[in-house]
Amino acid sequence: MSALSETTDPFALRELIAQRINSGLLPIAAADKIFGGYGQDQFCACCDSRIREGDVLYEIELAVQQPPLILSMHRECFNLWMEESESRQSARPNG
Repeated sequence: MSALSETTDPFALRELIAQRINSGLLPIAAADKIFGGYGQDQFCACCDSRIREGDVLYEIELAVQQPPLILSMHRECFNLWMEESESRQSARPNG
């Protein structure tokens, strides 16, 4: 279990992710590619905490720019980011 999941309130983390989407710091999920693996001490795009060795890592590649934007996230952060993104996409009017 990662240090993130042991110390972070999931409600506070979801609110932080929502704020980052609102401000444009995080995009709404529309990944071109998603890779899984283990951290190598990089920072999480959702919570700014380090993704340590042994922590599950998701890297999300977004081809919105060249070179593609690559975001690293803890597994827990990725799940909340996806949920928050899906709720926003379903709230959008069609057309």
